[in-house]
Amino acid sequence: MRGSFGLLSRAWGGLLTEAQREAWCEAGPQVQSAKRLGKSGPLTGQQHFQGINSARARLGLDMLLLPPAPVVFGLNPVGQLVIPNDDNGIRLLLSVSSPVAEDIMVFGQAPCSSGRRKRRNVSYLGLLPTAQAGLSDITALYVARFGEPAAGQRVFIVTRQQKDGWRGFDLETHKIVPDKPTDQ
Repeated sequence: MRGSFGLLSRAWGGLLTEAQREAWCEAGPQVQSAKRLGKSGPLTGQQHFQGINSARARLGLDMLLLPPAPVVFGLNPVGQLVIPNDDNGIRLLLSVSSPVAEDIMVFGQAPCSSGRRKRRNVSYLGLLPTAQAGLSDITALYVARFGEPAAGQRVFIVTRQQKDGWRGFDLETHKIVPDKPTDQ
């Protein structure tokens, strides 16, 4: 992501035309920044350009030279984390209540103590896999990044809808990995 951020910074001054920068500068103040320390404010054109294109770069999408139309997201169909620990091992599943209309980005935190109640920094794991019977299996995404969590550890997962670089709200879920049933 640092490489993408640097590329986007250079593109603002070297790739975009003045007309394209003006379009971003008109669109930027229409977007509020995320709250930090209880405050938010309008974005500059460059901040808006960076934000939209950083999200697109994360997904391997091309850079937009002009600002996309704002997106209004519906409810995120992703629900709670479900963690079975059975003959098939530990699996991380997300319940999905309805068809997925947008890309849904999945983020996770390394397994932590069961006593932790708040997540810390999360890392991007990938896009939500297609759901089967109302469950999306994110085990491979999670294990590729952090390894298999052990019984008794808490797993935090965050999902976020995304379209054209616009980001929906974060939806957090967490669960403690259960022990394997004693008869197994």
